[in-house]
Amino acid sequence: MKDELTHHRALVSPLGRKRLFFGRWDDKFLREAYAYKPQSCIGDLLNMGLVRAYHGVPKGQLLLNIHDAVLGQARVEDIDAVVRDTRACMNIPLTIKGKTFTIPSDAEIGSNWGHANDQNPNGLRKVK
Repeated sequence: MKDELTHHRALVSPLGRKRLFFGRWDDKFLREAYAYKPQSCIGDLLNMGLVRAYHGVPKGQLLLNIHDAVLGQARVEDIDAVVRDTRACMNIPLTIKGKTFTIPSDAEIGSNWGHANDQNPNGLRKVK
């Protein structure tokens, strides 16, 4: 990585996104450079998954994307199918240096943003 930065002042993520790095060569510069590839891959995979879910999950609606979280809605009777299909859309294999893996995702369902507890029984709860 340091060779790429020294010669080109640029890094290319495994999915092909290129970023130029400017500024002083210091700790902040190196931290940004080391974080670039994994953060870029996660963002690109999320966007690819969102496109797949938009086209591949007809019974659900994607409403909002915040950083690495996605908010959607579905009718109560369709929730299980929507969660299953959305997770399948987000499960995109990535190959880096000859090794293929997927980034795990989790899902929560609920009628409001609060976590489920005694006072908020309709809040978010994890889906297995």
